[in-house]
Amino acid sequence: MHVKTDFLKPFYLVLLTIFLACDKSEIEQNITITVDFVLDESSLEFNGLVFLNAFDESHVLDDYGDNITGIEILNIIYFMSYFNGPGSQQFNSANLEVTGPDGSGAAIIASLSDEIMQNLLYERKEMPLQEEGVKRLEKLIKNEPHEFRLLFTGISNIAPNDFTFTLEIGMKMSAFPL
Repeated sequence: MHVKTDFLKPFYLVLLTIFLACDKSEIEQNITITVDFVLDESSLEFNGLVFLNAFDESHVLDDYGDNITGIEILNIIYFMSYFNGPGSQQFNSANLEVTGPDGSGAAIIASLSDEIMQNLLYERKEMPLQEEGVKRLEKLIKNEPHEFRLLFTGISNIAPNDFTFTLEIGMKMSAFPL
C-alpha cells in the first residue's frame, strides 16, 4: 500500500527553515583584561581604586555587545610590575574587591596575606578566588552598563607603599556569532 506524502512537503520545508533560522550556535573566546593599581602612599595602609568599563578594556567584548550570553572568570593572575621598597616589605593583609560603578554591592574577589612584595616583582601567581566576588564581577562585565570598580586595599608591614600591583583577569566569553 502506497501512502501519498506530497501534502507534507510544505510542512517539512517550514520546519527546516525554522530550524536553520534558530541554529545560532554560541562561540566561546578567551579574553584577558589587564589592570594596574599604581600606589604611592606614606602610611602602612594602601587603597587602590580603578574604575573600568569592560567594553573599553576589550575590543572583543565591545564587538559582541548584546550578543554576549555569558562571562566566566577563569583566573586572576597577580604580580608587581614596579616595586620600590625593602626586601622584607610584605602585604600583612590585602583584599581585592569589586563594586558596581557607583560603589554599591561590594564583594571580595580574593584575599592575600603575608606576601613578600619583592618576590612578586614580575613573578606571576594565581589568586585564590572567592565565589561571591567572582560571580559579582562576571555579572557586572556581562550586563549594562558593563562598568565596575576594583579596589585593592590592605596593610603592609613597612611604610611607604610605593608599587604597581598588576592583575591579568582571564575570562571566557560566550556569545552568539556576529
